[in-house]
Amino acid sequence: MFSLVTRTHVAGLSGLEITDFLATCDDEAFRRWWPGTHFHLHTVKGAPGTLGSIIFMDEMIGRKRVKVKCELLELVPGRKLVWQLRRPLFRLPVKLIFSLQDDGAGVQVEHSIEVGYVGAGAFLDPLLRLFFSPRFAADKDEHVRTELPKLRDLLRESRL
Repeated sequence: MFSLVTRTHVAGLSGLEITDFLATCDDEAFRRWWPGTHFHLHTVKGAPGTLGSIIFMDEMIGRKRVKVKCELLELVPGRKLVWQLRRPLFRLPVKLIFSLQDDGAGVQVEHSIEVGYVGAGAFLDPLLRLFFSPRFAADKDEHVRTELPKLRDLLRESRL
């Protein structure tokens, strides 16, 4: 098992704003968040923001277009959101995790992609690394550090 971890701080944004937005996002809001980079994010099964619901996400990370379906495994409003990649009949060994900690100025964000197996399946991890290259990890870091201030700006704009 291995993780790609990005840590950043976003002034003027709260963890609750992040989890509320991500858990209930639709395509229109996702596109407004980052036009030309974010294409689709919507619930395809279940009620938005409920455990077990499945979302479809389509976005650019660097020069790579990433289209995934994910199941919402954990949601602690303002603190944590965990999605696991899915195929029609099974979960893939990839989790997208937002861990959030508010402070006096904004929110500390740890965005992780956890990949791989524990135990006997761990021998497959080197194969999985082919999909999560050092280039992809660097592009993901830049993506996360760019998109979260954009989310803050979008949310402030919508309050006006």
